Amino acid sequence: QDAPGAGRTTSMLHATPRSSAACTARRRLLLSCALGAVIVSSACIAPQGPPHRVVLITIDTLRADHLGSYGYPRGVTPFLDNLAQDSVVFDSAFSSCSHTGPSHASLFTSLQPSQHRLLVNGERLDPRLLTIAEVLSDQGYHTAAFTPVLFLTGLESGFDHFGAARRYQPASVVLKRALDHIDSVGAETRAFLWIHLFDVHEWRTPDHLDRRSVRWVIENANPRGHELRSWLRKNHGLPRNIKDLGRSIVQTVNRYDGQLYSVDQALQSFFQAFGDRGFLDDSLWIITSDHGEGLGNHLHLGHGRFIYDEQIRVPLLVHSPQRRWKSRLVPEIVRLVDLAPTIADLADSSMDGQKIPVAGQSLVDLLHGRNDAWQVSEAFSQRRPADQRRIDLGWTPGEVVATRSLQRKLILGTEGPCELFDLTTDPFELDNTCDPTDPAIAELIRVLAEGFELMQSQGEDVQSGTASPEVIEELKALGYL
Repeated sequence: QDAPGAGRTTSMLHATPRSSAACTARRRLLLSCALGAVIVSSACIAPQGPPHRVVLITIDTLRADHLGSYGYPRGVTPFLDNLAQDSVVFDSAFSSCSHTGPSHASLFTSLQPSQHRLLVNGERLDPRLLTIAEVLSDQGYHTAAFTPVLFLTGLESGFDHFGAARRYQPASVVLKRALDHIDSVGAETRAFLWIHLFDVHEWRTPDHLDRRSVRWVIENANPRGHELRSWLRKNHGLPRNIKDLGRSIVQTVNRYDGQLYSVDQALQSFFQAFGDRGFLDDSLWIITSDHGEGLGNHLHLGHGRFIYDEQIRVPLLVHSPQRRWKSRLVPEIVRLVDLAPTIADLADSSMDGQKIPVAGQSLVDLLHGRNDAWQVSEAFSQRRPADQRRIDLGWTPGEVVATRSLQRKLILGTEGPCELFDLTTDPFELDNTCDPTDPAIAELIRVLAEGFELMQSQGEDVQSGTASPEVIEELKALGYL
């Protein structure tokens, strides 16, 4: 019951703008996407210099494999799937943690959890650490954040405006707040918007369900019923003894997909409204998630307890309406810690002022199709700490860390067995082949353990702030405490 209810690359973008008519045609195509049509390639070339607006959208608890652009057949993300056709899509993107606060802290600082030390929801980031919001603020951007939860206010460093709701709000309301704010800022102001959407996270909370969207999924999404169960077993590695969880997996997935469909529809309306105002011109959109969700994999419904792929593999779409790069699917391993250096790079800046050497690298080479220049081959992830309450619920005590390449995954616990999976033959991480007496495996364990020890030493003098009483009450209501 761990989820609620239970070295920088520099690249100058040189291009010659095409005619205003071509750009107008481009905007019309983008608006047709917002209305549900497939985006068609356009010849409008991006202007020189940093993007005028940067929009970062994080969809809480969103598994990559529930989007059509990642192979999901149920059609619950029509807008995002159309947007993906005109975006750079990263097929193997991984979070640093299967817990919201630490994951976002890693995204904003380009540090791993043991380096930035914000390890649980509600804590506050050490003000001595540099965030991407501060970098963009120093570059002259107006920075604003919008979230429906208070426990992320510990990430407010660098934001000129931080709008956190005192009680849950659906995506449509959060996006309306963001749109109203950007209207008030004005079209000439360069802006960075971070928008966090919590709807998918709330699939188990009856009062927060979008019942109309869930009903749409039940009536329209395919496969369904027995066919859905069979599809999930074959394509998502769902175990046959799923009934041990005491919950209908069909009802579970319909609720989850219904919440996702609701978010997708809200994003479609937001994107269209953004375009109607002319705000799409020279903008950069990044859409991702902080972590995934168990949904029955490894006989677990929520998130936080494990760092198997269903909980740490996340979608990552990078979209630039004026075609700074060609749309493509990128198979290389990337991490959420790479986003801050990427955004800084595109804004003609860097994360070089960080107190600790950053863990991430700019994705600009990959955005431009220079895959051979990408040197990252593994992603690191770390489980949030296990307090006594969670240990009593069956969590493994101690630290749990992982490193994942395209071919293998090693999970190492300080008080539990190691797990090693050959992802080429066992993509759902079901057959543990870890033998610590094997010299080759022992070397993998040594490298991971020493890397983790280095991160811990780098974060020794970093202090996370404690949660406020108001945030503690919210965390209790959400089931975290």
